[in-house]
Amino acid sequence: MCAEAGDHTSKPKEVISNAAAAIQLAKEYLNKAVEATHGYDPEAVKQIGIDFGPIDAFLTELTQARDRAGDSLPTGTAEKLRMQAEALHAVSEDIKRIASDLATPPGVGGYMEQSVTFIAQAAAFIRGLP
Repeated sequence: MCAEAGDHTSKPKEVISNAAAAIQLAKEYLNKAVEATHGYDPEAVKQIGIDFGPIDAFLTELTQARDRAGDSLPTGTAEKLRMQAEALHAVSEDIKRIASDLATPPGVGGYMEQSVTFIAQAAAFIRGLP
């Protein structure tokens, strides 16, 4: 990821690409959490699976916006992405709750916290869109 979150000198396409890369990393860390949790707590695995839905939807939206973006974004795109990024806050809170409330195996909490960090980073990139 090239640009700093909130760097207003970056082109929208670059900002969106950076946000998409952060969301992809969040998904990868959630996958690692699922792999490490498998066999220990099926309920945690189920809940993490539910959290994948909004993350996948946001990644799809970012990818589509990136493909349409150039030096500027179509009208309303930045605001739509900002609203979706902020909506992921609830997903992040759920991931934090799962990581802290359950007796998770070693490493799972760390994977989940990394995922939360990447979601926050993506939201910061999106807030930087013009």
